[in-house]
Amino acid sequence: MRAAMRGVMACGVLVAMGLAMAGCGDGDRDGPQIDDLDVAARQMVGEYLDALASKSVERIERVLAPSFVVARADGTFASREEYLAAIPDVAPDYEITEVRAYRNRDVVVVGYLLRASVRFESGNTVGSEPARRLSTFQYDDGRWRIASHANFGAQR
Repeated sequence: MRAAMRGVMACGVLVAMGLAMAGCGDGDRDGPQIDDLDVAARQMVGEYLDALASKSVERIERVLAPSFVVARADGTFASREEYLAAIPDVAPDYEITEVRAYRNRDVVVVGYLLRASVRFESGNTVGSEPARRLSTFQYDDGRWRIASHANFGAQR
């Protein structure tokens, strides 16, 4: 229960950070028109995961916002620089389901279920059990960039 509460608190902090950043970017304050937000959000998440699966640091740097932060299921956080120094290895056969997206101007917050096999620099591996994720994207410099990402434990 305590771990679940930490996850909810981290989730709230990340959403608040994402919304607070809405006025901080150089990009258009409203971002582009989106007709189907859930479809667009799935594409944003897919671009992030595809960049990770590519193992291309340059490609990953392009999708991460300058203020990127990740909250891990174990309760730890990492800045953009820390994340880029220890990029997780994501298998390209991931599956994104149960997408729910919410938008306020140039910020899109996406909750979803992710099935993916992930290996971390530490050698720890996360199996392919589906787990909840929460990602915040901000429209900046003509593109959607991931500003925050939260991992939660696998579904039981």
